[in-house]
Amino acid sequence: MPESAQRYGLFLNVENLDGDARDALTQTVRNAPAARTFGCHEVWLAEHNYRSNANSSALAPLFAHIATRFRCYIGLRGYRRRMRRVRGCTKRSC
Repeated sequence: MPESAQRYGLFLNVENLDGDARDALTQTVRNAPAARTFGCHEVWLAEHNYRSNANSSALAPLFAHIATRFRCYIGLRGYRRRMRRVRGCTKRSC
C-alpha cells in the first residue's frame, strides 16, 4: 500500500448495555480481527472510567491479548497522550 493511500480504522468501545462484562470483552476480542475483513488497517480501543456500562478501565491486558491474535496497528485512547503500537508489521506489509 502506498504511503499516501487512505487508511481506515475500527473503533471498538468495550461496552455492553446489559451489564455483562464477560460478554463485552468476548465481543471485542471477536470483532477486532474482523476489522481486516472489512478493509480496516487499524483497531482503536477506548478507555472509559466511572461509567456503569463501560468495561474498559484497564486496556493493557486486552490490548496484549488482541495483539497476539492478528497483525494490525492497535491504538489505545484514553491516556494523557495517544499511544500506538505495532505488532510484527510495518506500514508496507500491513
